[in-house]
Amino acid sequence: MKIIKNLFLLLGLLAAGTACDDQFEDDLVRDNRPEVPVTFPGAMSVGFNPYYTASLKDTAEVTTGAAPTITIQMSIPENSGRSIQEISKIVVGGTAINAGTVSNPRIAAYAGPLPVVGTSATFTTPVRNFYLRAGRLSAADRQALGSVGYVERALMFLITLDDGSQIVPVQLRVRFTP
Repeated sequence: MKIIKNLFLLLGLLAAGTACDDQFEDDLVRDNRPEVPVTFPGAMSVGFNPYYTASLKDTAEVTTGAAPTITIQMSIPENSGRSIQEISKIVVGGTAINAGTVSNPRIAAYAGPLPVVGTSATFTTPVRNFYLRAGRLSAADRQALGSVGYVERALMFLITLDDGSQIVPVQLRVRFTP
């Protein structure tokens, strides 16, 4: 019995020593860190995702005057040797959207591509337009708004650089306050 136990232990150690050769090297388990980092100047950050703030009052239909807007700035380092060619795709929705959502060819929130020249880009949209595309507030959202004081919607971008490579920066959020 002791020999069988030792034999299984030896086989287990041998299997464990050879089983981890290529583990954690495919696209499913790698970090989403682009070679050229994208930053969002002017965005706040508490925790992981940067965010901009907008008021739910700005989501009402504007009958007079200019509609309130959200202006999102993004940039890549000037010393990266690259420049932004275009914002190829913009996806908006709840905070569950991810890089897989961006790669889905059937999902796009804004007509694109948006041409860009240089290492920075600015995307401006009316608050109401963004709110309607990202999804109106549910009952759970309204409850969170009362207890937490805000509710969030998210954006993700597909950015094409001048060499044709594409990067998906971290999720950016818009925090709606009462």
